[in-house]
Amino acid sequence: MAAEASPNSQANENVNDQELLILTEIGQILSSTLELRDAFSKAMQILSDKMNMRRGALVLLDESTGRLRTEAAVGMTQEEIDKGRYALGEGVTGNVVATGRPRIIPDVRQEPDFLNRTGRLSPDTLQSATSFLCVPIKIQGRTAGALSVDKPLMNAQQLANDHRLLDIVTAFLGQAIQINRMVLRQKEELLEENAQLRAQVRDRYRFENIIGDSPAMHDVFATVGQVANSRATVLLLGETGTGKEMIAKAIHYNSPRKERAAVGIGTVRPCKGFIHRRDTGQDRPFRGSRWRHDISR
Repeated sequence: MAAEASPNSQANENVNDQELLILTEIGQILSSTLELRDAFSKAMQILSDKMNMRRGALVLLDESTGRLRTEAAVGMTQEEIDKGRYALGEGVTGNVVATGRPRIIPDVRQEPDFLNRTGRLSPDTLQSATSFLCVPIKIQGRTAGALSVDKPLMNAQQLANDHRLLDIVTAFLGQAIQINRMVLRQKEELLEENAQLRAQVRDRYRFENIIGDSPAMHDVFATVGQVANSRATVLLLGETGTGKEMIAKAIHYNSPRKERAAVGIGTVRPCKGFIHRRDTGQDRPFRGSRWRHDISR
């Protein structure tokens, strides 16, 4: 007869199932979008609902200023969130980001480093013992921020379980942040490359780069200068190789529409001798013992 599971082992199974459910839901959220602020808020809400969390905050390091700012939070007003800015090493959160080591505080009332900068813990809340967990978010070994939560006082085992869970959640967050930064960096590089290519094309099709100094070309340049700034439809006529496409692009890249795509439409009329060639396969009717090749262009 199989032995019945002890209450402790059953409780541990329930905890593991709950943690797996939390991790699955957060993983699905983070992998479904590149809008990190929205994903962070949803992930924090899951932690709040499933972990009996009163309040929580996710802070990231702004490398341009060297300060921490709150990116997402639950259980906090917008005013409290706006107050959530720290210098590296300042308070518990700043210390976690500066050292890259987590801080697990059983009772924040006994912790002098806890600044309560945001006012997240009211005087009424502090009447009862509150546990505080703050875990670093790391990207390639560098600390990029921290995730913090506070809960009613917990025993050592529950604190250890929550710490383990938050370690995994912050690993998910770090990966999502890294992927987002890679995508943004690639997007910026593409935009910069696109801007450089556009600048090169605009420079190539500046009016002064079109060769021609005859009176007829001066008339063309004058007309192009007039129509470039208008919304008029322009029809360019000319023999093959006379520069219709170059003039069309000069009009486009010197117009207010230069940041948009240039779409050219070529209209070809049958050239002289086309019908005869189509019907007989010959450039000209056969005369004597020679062929004459005089294909009009």
